Amino acid sequence: MLKRSNIRGLILAVFGVLWFAVDVQAQVVDTICFNATPPAFLNNSLPDGSNGIYTYEWQDSTASGSWQMAQGLNTDTSYQSGALTEDTYFRRKSVSLVCGEEAYSNEIAIMVYDKLDTSQVDIENTTCPERKDGSLSLSVIGGAGNYSYAWSNGDSLSSISELAAGDYELTVTDQAGCSFTSSFEVQSNNESPIMSFEEDTVFVWSSPVIGSPGSYNQYLWSTGSTDSTTAVDASGSYTLTVFNEAGCSFSDTVFAVLILGRENPESVSLKIFPNPTRDFLNIQLSNNEVPERLLLCDLAGNMVIEKENVDKLNVMTIAAGTYTLSIEVQGSTFLKRVVVQ
Repeated sequence: MLKRSNIRGLILAVFGVLWFAVDVQAQVVDTICFNATPPAFLNNSLPDGSNGIYTYEWQDSTASGSWQMAQGLNTDTSYQSGALTEDTYFRRKSVSLVCGEEAYSNEIAIMVYDKLDTSQVDIENTTCPERKDGSLSLSVIGGAGNYSYAWSNGDSLSSISELAAGDYELTVTDQAGCSFTSSFEVQSNNESPIMSFEEDTVFVWSSPVIGSPGSYNQYLWSTGSTDSTTAVDASGSYTLTVFNEAGCSFSDTVFAVLILGRENPESVSLKIFPNPTRDFLNIQLSNNEVPERLLLCDLAGNMVIEKENVDKLNVMTIAAGTYTLSIEVQGSTFLKRVVVQ
């Protein structure tokens, strides 16, 4: 830090029988954070002598040693500096309006901690977007030392691991209360495969099998199958996870409706509307047939509504959610997923 000698003493000037004494006050030393604003210099000590009428000018100086007029409002007995980024000295110049003599206060030294910053940052990206094997580690310089760390994910060390790809924000604070905040991005070294079933719901019959919508290196169905297809033994949700050459994966789920009793259900026209619904659900069959039996169950298989010989269901009294509707007509059973809002 910059060192300067204190200016203490008495400057006396003779004007007739009047003496003009130097503006004498004790040196004030403070240490602040980088780019912080120091407290106002409240100087109640006034010059003595002459006729008591003075003008004031605050001056500042840095390591160069040259004094210059301070920025801002600098003609009062006190002074408020702006933010500082290096050690800075201040003094007040007093001028007697009678004799024109000048006097200077003792210097006020404001020391500034070095800027808090990172000296080294090491980022380890994840191997795949879905994995949490990334890490961040860094070193901090400047400030007053004894750093504490506050990461956006809740960690409090200079190094963090088991990270997913994404953005992480860090706030570092030293023992003097100085702080800075930085953001870092953990990326993925590889991409996940792109896979999506064309429809949320598929109908299967005769040979009840569903297949992958594309070709990939490996497959894993929620049924345990590792082939590109899996057998459907009941209506419900089936999840497929696919893997690419890098071992990265992606999953999607399809709801399979197993239709029993007909070899070719496409020969029967079946419309259910509106779906989703919040009041009534209409069932329309070919040739204006009326379903012999309607059975609405939740996804756990619990019966919610059962009706015979109707083509409309009132669902206003049941909870919002996803249900399976069983439709029996002419000895055949159709299953359809419906959503109640």
